[in-house]
Amino acid sequence: MKRRYSEAHIGATSGPRRLSVPVLHNFDHVRNNVILHAQGVFSTPHENYSHSTESSWRTPEVPLRTDFVCLSQAYHVTIHESYPAVHWPTFQLEVDAVYASGSFAGRSRAWIGLFFAILACGTLRPRTDRPLSPTVTSTGQTMFEIANSALQPWSQHLSITHAQAALVLSIYASESNMRSVSSMWLSSAVRIAQELQICPEVDCWSAIMGETRRRLWWAIYVRDRYTLTP
Repeated sequence: MKRRYSEAHIGATSGPRRLSVPVLHNFDHVRNNVILHAQGVFSTPHENYSHSTESSWRTPEVPLRTDFVCLSQAYHVTIHESYPAVHWPTFQLEVDAVYASGSFAGRSRAWIGLFFAILACGTLRPRTDRPLSPTVTSTGQTMFEIANSALQPWSQHLSITHAQAALVLSIYASESNMRSVSSMWLSSAVRIAQELQICPEVDCWSAIMGETRRRLWWAIYVRDRYTLTP
């Protein structure tokens, strides 16, 4: 036994052995390949992308401010009371910036679609004390078509603005007796919300963004359940 024990420990060193860390050289090409081919792989679905309008799409003209005030207030007291999917103070600030510049320059197509979708819904029950100007032709249907063209084709980078616009367009189509079109826009809003994982139980955003997503989620849910009711 003593012999076996001594043979087993022949050449054994006392204390832990320290291994040197290998140095890796010339890995810049690997880093560049990771940056090049991994774009968008690790992006979370909660990001709200804001891309400017494409040059190939003809940006519509900005309606008169008086028409916007009339139609937006009609939307706010009717549709927004039941489906508060848009954070109204933020939307008003963005609208003020548009009218200050006099154009939609720098605004995404999704935001422009939401803008005209809200105005289209405002034509459903316009205010009688503030008539529209003669420059607004066929009002609701024209604005609905502008919003429709702004959202299609769908972007690869969806945002909550796409879901908001799709929901508002579905409401207008439903109130205008376009049931099939309303169903398609509402289903688009549902799938966008699912794609973006707009979950009201997740708490990882700012107070305004979190509340906006929560209201949007439940507005889409309520609208979807309401339309499914026979």
